[in-house]
Amino acid sequence: MTTIATARLKLRPLTMADAPVIARLGNDFAIARMTGRMPHPYRLVHARDFIASLQGGREIAYAIVGPGGFAGCCGKIPLGDGMVEIGYWLGRPYWGCGIAGEMAAGLIAFLFADGATDEVRVSHFDDNVASKRLILRQGFAHVGTDFAWCAARAAHVPCLRYTLTRERWQQPGSRP
Repeated sequence: MTTIATARLKLRPLTMADAPVIARLGNDFAIARMTGRMPHPYRLVHARDFIASLQGGREIAYAIVGPGGFAGCCGKIPLGDGMVEIGYWLGRPYWGCGIAGEMAAGLIAFLFADGATDEVRVSHFDDNVASKRLILRQGFAHVGTDFAWCAARAAHVPCLRYTLTRERWQQPGSRP
């Protein structure tokens, strides 16, 4: 698996050595409530199980490593026919630092550069205003609203869905 570099960040494959910091940062209800799969409380066993689940699977997850160290995770799941879904979360100490935008731009550029990806999809819960701003800044177009499961809330939550095609991404002025 490739490491993706941006100006300040390195997106590198997750390893089992990352489990303690994932558990520490992820055990924050403010983070878990905005993800689909993170339960709360989020323990070391959850982080280890997540990393182990990546072995040989279709999903690829990266550690987001910045100037302050491990900041969070991002990843992709191939959907078939040139489509990929991405997801991400950042530890609270890294909010508001521009890391999420830089990570998203780098990940999207990497996906479109591989030649196999024609469309990137992403979603956020309707109360995640920060993700909405990030997604729209990256040039995504809103394509629908439905409900998605949130493990931390133990409920189905309204979820907004977006798409970004290679064609739209390549248009002048469409990205940061």
